[in-house]
Amino acid sequence: MSHKARKILIIVVSLVVGIPVVAIVGLMALLGQFRDNVAQDAAHPIVSAMSGLGGSILCDVGDAGYSPDNTQPWYQGQLDVPDSPRLIDVVTAAAAREGYQLVDTTTEKAGASQFIKGTTHGRSVEIRVFRGKHATAQCNDGRSIKVEPGHVMVELDIAFPYRNL
Repeated sequence: MSHKARKILIIVVSLVVGIPVVAIVGLMALLGQFRDNVAQDAAHPIVSAMSGLGGSILCDVGDAGYSPDNTQPWYQGQLDVPDSPRLIDVVTAAAAREGYQLVDTTTEKAGASQFIKGTTHGRSVEIRVFRGKHATAQCNDGRSIKVEPGHVMVELDIAFPYRNL
């Protein structure tokens, strides 16, 4: 192949590959794919409090709220945490430092042995504690993870108000 033909081939291949890549990355940026999820950021102090008790995230999912089909930032984490009488107090204190006043609403969620929730500035937080046969995380990717014996599965949900785009 001649030098000129090789140069033309490189240019054509670059255009054929480069234009779709730039278009896809641009579309992802336009839809907010690279934006920070403020709901996940807001969950961090509460997750850290549970980590301080020996907890760890089994699975989590969320959305920054910039896509056409969802304009609400939200986050859900499912954690494996050693069962402790201090758990609710630690979680409630961590949430209070973030402005949430959590109240016990255990009767509202089937399967949860404890359910506390609160709101602040239009943001909501819900924390469910599952024990025994209900202590299994159902991950968004299809995995089902049972917590260790002596542990509970804690589900943390945080939602921000819808964005006006």
